[in-house]
Amino acid sequence: MPIPTIEQLRNVGDYATVYHWNLEIAKSPNVVAIDDGLNLRCQSTDVPKSEGESMEVNVRGLKIKQHGIYTPTQTMSLELYETVDNYVHRLISRWREACWAVRTGSQETMANVKGDLLLQRYDNSRRKIIWTYKLIGVYLESYDIPQMSNESDTLKPSLTLSYDYYTEGAGSTAP
Repeated sequence: MPIPTIEQLRNVGDYATVYHWNLEIAKSPNVVAIDDGLNLRCQSTDVPKSEGESMEVNVRGLKIKQHGIYTPTQTMSLELYETVDNYVHRLISRWREACWAVRTGSQETMANVKGDLLLQRYDNSRRKIIWTYKLIGVYLESYDIPQMSNESDTLKPSLTLSYDYYTEGAGSTAP
């Protein structure tokens, strides 16, 4: 294949960007009302992915690899900006306590702590959704609150969300 020319690159079309995206709560967990506040405070997010396993077939000294099972990583991280109303801290506290009440050791049912989340990528005009990841069975697995310091910076907690599986596809809803 020849080296691409500038005219060939110009004819490829618009390239997708990493900053035209949106989080949407498709189904909020019953115990925690998650609203647009999560999306408004989200600075960055992982993209769900699956990792494949290979099988090695060794017959009389000849080796080949064959594809195996692809399994979703089942976690994704969100980095958020906290606001003075403690939106993120209250969300973490309520969701964590629903998953495991520290004082009593009680737990809400999975149906009550899990929700569904959409991660949508947009075209460069931000009018058309070009790809959607739908994460099914999302709940709070862990979180990290940054260290306080003397520096001039915004408080940026991060959440690690666990999910059962995801679907993906072009347009506004993943298959």
